[in-house]
Amino acid sequence: MAEQPQGSYPRINGKMLQSGVYNDQLVSLMGRFVSMPNPDATVSFQCADQVVVTLSTEHAEVPPLDMIDGPVVEIVGQVATGQDPLMMFVVRELSKDLDLDVYNQMIEVQQNPKFQNYFAPIQA
Repeated sequence: MAEQPQGSYPRINGKMLQSGVYNDQLVSLMGRFVSMPNPDATVSFQCADQVVVTLSTEHAEVPPLDMIDGPVVEIVGQVATGQDPLMMFVVRELSKDLDLDVYNQMIEVQQNPKFQNYFAPIQA
């Protein structure tokens, strides 16, 4: 695995998260919380591509009740290995009306090798 550039993290969707390509990296996910926090410090999150993933709330504040099926949020966290949940560090509330389909299309273009040079972090 290539070293992750300092201060940069990829924007991904649920399918990309589950692929294993981003293990041990910081990433950004956008979507909505779809369940109450569980006793095991996890919460279900529906990503922009409609894939539901499990997030760990161990290192972040538990999302407030009004965020369940509420506004679109950005999650920044570290992808674990295997079936472990993404470790959520930052939750940014964005909007209730953000079009996640359009956002997901943008993510797929960004991750397409054909367009990779347009979205790659600037190397110092």
